[in-house]
Amino acid sequence: MRGHTDSGKIDFESSLNQGNFRAILKYRAKGDEYLKQILTHEGRNKYITPQIQNEIIIACGDVILNKIVKRVNESGCFSILVDETTDICTKEQMALYLRYVDDSFCIHESF
Repeated sequence: MRGHTDSGKIDFESSLNQGNFRAILKYRAKGDEYLKQILTHEGRNKYITPQIQNEIIIACGDVILNKIVKRVNESGCFSILVDETTDICTKEQMALYLRYVDDSFCIHESF
């Protein structure tokens, strides 16, 4: 389980690997007293569960995808590059790149 602790709170003194999500929260809380108070509060914190983390990842992915699609639609031309490989577990992995040109004729590549 990602960054699991029994109490549901983040230990700011622990050097154990708690996962990327909790590490980012811990880093961000250093400059935000309100966030630090929420994360160190006793009891279960419903906003750092793996389910919530997955929802945040999906929401961020949707925002990024919408921005990329908008930029590509506004460009004069674009191309699609695709690469596929099989990982050690024999699972196929496909990478999709979009290359497009903006109004200033700068080439952009989005993964």
